[in-house]
Amino acid sequence: MGEDEPKSEPKEAVKEALKCIVLYSSCCMDPSQDQDQRRCRDLLKGRGVTYEEVDGSNGATQEARNNLWTVSGHRGKYPQVFIERDGELEFVGLWSDVESLNECEALPPEILEANPEIKTFKGVFGALVVEKGSPRPPGGTAVQEVPQG
Repeated sequence: MGEDEPKSEPKEAVKEALKCIVLYSSCCMDPSQDQDQRRCRDLLKGRGVTYEEVDGSNGATQEARNNLWTVSGHRGKYPQVFIERDGELEFVGLWSDVESLNECEALPPEILEANPEIKTFKGVFGALVVEKGSPRPPGGTAVQEVPQG
């Protein structure tokens, strides 16, 4: 490669521009909502997706929570999953939406090819997956609490 040729960015630089955020509540009074939060975390962890959590019931994260609610249009519903791409937030959905993405993975490939509008878990979260045995992204853990303040 000559000195004047542009250098391609390493894959890690692309991954750093992506972030999954899960809005949850640590003070959940609804048993089904609490179960949905656990199932969402378990699925994301099990599929190798790194994510940050924002506790919607924590006063210190109120501004972040309100911003996420504005993007999703769902106040007080947990969990909510988002992907941040280059600073832009995209609402992926509530637990039922994430569960549906996972279930769509089981569709035959010919169905998915014939229906490109069908979203799958890999299609939405694929760039955020850390393969088993691979080094974790900066921070070193699969789950990071959003810094307060």
